[in-house]
Amino acid sequence: MKTKIEKKDTIRKQIIAASHVYREHLAGKVFLYVVGESYFEVVFQTDRFMHLTGVASTLSAREFYQKAKKSMLTTEQFYFDQKHSYHNAKKKLPYLLLLPVLTNRLVCVVKDMRTLTLTYKIGVTNLDFTLGLSEADR
Repeated sequence: MKTKIEKKDTIRKQIIAASHVYREHLAGKVFLYVVGESYFEVVFQTDRFMHLTGVASTLSAREFYQKAKKSMLTTEQFYFDQKHSYHNAKKKLPYLLLLPVLTNRLVCVVKDMRTLTLTYKIGVTNLDFTLGLSEADR
């Protein structure tokens, strides 16, 4: 059985691996999804990466991403709390590695997708996992 330190280091390694996938396939790119006669764009911003990992940090979102992509993120630079639980991060990170699948394969679009805590205007899914999307500030 892993210790808490080992579990947190496993999460750190997954965050770093996910940041490399994010940088290579998603960061700063705009994807156009067409559904019938309507369409929407999805932008994968670097300052949203930390949210996708499911952890909290005292670093800014931009600093967190920079340290992760340079493989310099330490276990002391992120933490778990009631809103950002270890179990949530453990569940989210494997899918973050697979996120490019939602940009280069056929997907389903779900309108008014509800979770336990939020309602998203749109969700994109490959039926294995779903990404809830919200409108960006304009």
